[in-house]
Amino acid sequence: MEQKKFNKDIVKHVIFDIDGTLYEKNKEYKQGKGSVQTAHDFFIFSAWHLMSNKPSQHKKIADYLIADHLVEEYGFHAKQGTLKQEIEKIPEKSKLEYLSKLKKHGSNGKTFNNEFNLNNSKFLHETMIQHIDFHSILNKDEKLQGTFDYLKNKDYNLGILTTETYKTAKDVASAMGFDLKDFHMGPGIGQLILCSKNVKNKKPSLEGFEKLINIYKPSNPSEIVYVGDHLIKDIETPLKLGIQAIHVTNKTDKIIHKTLKINNQDKNYLEIKDVYNLKEVL
Repeated sequence: MEQKKFNKDIVKHVIFDIDGTLYEKNKEYKQGKGSVQTAHDFFIFSAWHLMSNKPSQHKKIADYLIADHLVEEYGFHAKQGTLKQEIEKIPEKSKLEYLSKLKKHGSNGKTFNNEFNLNNSKFLHETMIQHIDFHSILNKDEKLQGTFDYLKNKDYNLGILTTETYKTAKDVASAMGFDLKDFHMGPGIGQLILCSKNVKNKKPSLEGFEKLINIYKPSNPSEIVYVGDHLIKDIETPLKLGIQAIHVTNKTDKIIHKTLKINNQDKNYLEIKDVYNLKEVL
């Protein structure tokens, strides 16, 4: 039997990922300042290289020492516009080693925790990456705010589910010029949005999406649509729970109805170039 396509008519709640969705993480918005990915790479590759060369007996405390050191180094090079040059100084062998470990463990946090016995340390995101200066990288985006205004005027409830910290979400919102209050998801979650503080297990865990269903209590999960850039974490995962999904690719110029097979069933979702296309599909 032919499966139904993405159904915008039943959508009531539009929930957003941040990194790679509200902005292109590999795009250099300000000449010479690098991209958000450049900043991530500086922290990740630098931390890996430094920790790989630490004596094993110091690895349990190295996260705190290195975090403080790298935050200071990042601030200097971000201001000077020399982050790319610093990344180039890190041996290619070290970078490739990290990438192979990342593929093995599946996430940055798990890679550092598992390889260095850090006892579930969150230093990578909560101590270092939250210090990224998004104001120096991203621009104010009136078109993005216009997209949010359009959705609000159509009476959609807006929300955010992200693996980032709340501070990172606030910094991105401030840099791009939108108000997190537009994404208030109601009482009972402790903050305006679902983030690393109130979602223990990161995507592709179902936890965050199950919380969305618990918060909105829809008559059908398909009343919720999640907008994200990662095919597995942001598209396949919510589809498993019956939540609809829109894949932001930052590539295709077309709006495409696509299908993923999940548990031997065809699940449909939309593929769009960027969040601005939401005006055309919702």
